[in-house]
Amino acid sequence: MWQVLFARKWAIFFLLWLTVGLSGIALIGCARNSSIIAGQETETQVSAPNAPTAEVIKAVSENPPPAPRRNVRRDVEEVEAELERERINNQALKEENDWLRVQVIHLQQELITANQNIYSLNRKLDAIFKPN
Repeated sequence: MWQVLFARKWAIFFLLWLTVGLSGIALIGCARNSSIIAGQETETQVSAPNAPTAEVIKAVSENPPPAPRRNVRRDVEEVEAELERERINNQALKEENDWLRVQVIHLQQELITANQNIYSLNRKLDAIFKPN
């Protein structure tokens, strides 16, 4: 009899704490949703950016940004010349790449021939030293 009462007490205790826990979770969720809706973000607080220090202000005031260049035509000509140099360089690299590909194919063919010769010599040596 006392075991049944003990089990009921623990069941009631467990259900009570389960209800309290679920209610707390629901309450926290509702509070978070209402604060987000109201515009008060609780997860990430956005802080104002730090004010610039005196050193930064001094450095900026002493070194004003350079004036824009007025010789746009010269800039365009420089860019075109650089582009042409890069095209020539690219063409030379493509030719070198093609030559290297041909060399790799040639070396692969030599390797295949050498492997065939090694296999042939191994068979001849086996025939000489292991007569059946």
